[in-house]
Amino acid sequence: LDALLEVFTLFIFYNLGDRPLSSRLIYFLAVIGINVDIGRLRTIKNYSYILARVVYYIRVLSVEKLLPSALRKENLDRDRKRFLKIRKQYLTNSAYSPISEAINILAYRKFITLTAGNSSNAY
Repeated sequence: LDALLEVFTLFIFYNLGDRPLSSRLIYFLAVIGINVDIGRLRTIKNYSYILARVVYYIRVLSVEKLLPSALRKENLDRDRKRFLKIRKQYLTNSAYSPISEAINILAYRKFITLTAGNSSNAY
């Protein structure tokens, strides 16, 4: 299980720089946006909930990697500071990371929904 967590976090803790398509996670997010039944991209309404789940699981895996639940009671202040530093570097918007790109897509979805006059689907 630890090896699997290690592999997943290799995709998460990755700095894209100015090459957002250099991440395999970004490719994965693009592929899950394809509706194979009709051979087209999913509508934003049908894609955003999938993307939101991916963002949630990325955050859960990140916390487990940085602050393991088995050791959570023993975590020291330096562990929390390390977590906050890495969180700021990889897990926030404008961080040049895969999660930043996913958050941007979700924000763009909300913008499109609100400006298209379909605000009931925005939240």
